[in-house]
Amino acid sequence: MVLHQATSQVAYAEYAIANYPIIDLIEIYKLVDEHSSQPLTAYWTFGEKDLEKFIFDAEGQQKNGGAFNPSLANNREVALNKNGEFLRSMLIEFFRQQVGERKTEQVFLMLLSLSGFTMLSIPSLDFFVSVVLAAFS
Repeated sequence: MVLHQATSQVAYAEYAIANYPIIDLIEIYKLVDEHSSQPLTAYWTFGEKDLEKFIFDAEGQQKNGGAFNPSLANNREVALNKNGEFLRSMLIEFFRQQVGERKTEQVFLMLLSLSGFTMLSIPSLDFFVSVVLAAFS
């Protein structure tokens, strides 16, 4: 899904910050946190306190005291501006995790693509050889 929105980790982070609702960013944090024992990038050095600060900034003075309440998140821009480094590092880590998944499928599709290009090149090579032979005979 990540690759549908961007082709580089920085482009993905900018896209997500501009377009994702806060609840999606919190869900991404949970996915990244599951794999945080072995981060893929040097960017990911954040934790639960950073998420809590982000949620507090998003909810402003209306802090629910419990779980995140999307209806209270009316300070989206403030939360994004104050927590930009946290969000970018989280999204870059998430991008790297998503790109790294399904290696078997990626290799299979690459081999399938290469065999397809090889099949396409055979008639072109045959035509090229025919033209060269006709020109020098």
